[in-house]
Amino acid sequence: MEVTENMYKALKVAILKSQKGNYDFCFNAPTLIIATNLRDYNNAMADCAVALENMMLAATSLNIGSCWINQLKWLADNEVIKSYGKTLDIQENELICGGLSLGYPDQAGLKPLERKGNRVTMVI
Repeated sequence: MEVTENMYKALKVAILKSQKGNYDFCFNAPTLIIATNLRDYNNAMADCAVALENMMLAATSLNIGSCWINQLKWLADNEVIKSYGKTLDIQENELICGGLSLGYPDQAGLKPLERKGNRVTMVI
């Protein structure tokens, strides 16, 4: 993939890192979960997001680290990824909606990163 001018920043970073080689978007985690749903299903992304978030909450309760993986969604229609998806029994009528890496963290007690943009306001 090539970087384009108005490309989503995180996708641009992922492409540039992968072009350098040895890019591991799973952060060396031993487990990758791929969430798929039917391409023409209107709630495909929402259903997969909820399922993955619930897995993240369950993992946390077991002291297992987790990380949402966007790259597979961005690459879902890439011919190489689609071909590999067939070996994982991902059907032509299915869309990769997201992924999740799981593993025991090497580091404990890390403080959350400072968030920039995409502000969330809670109204009670």
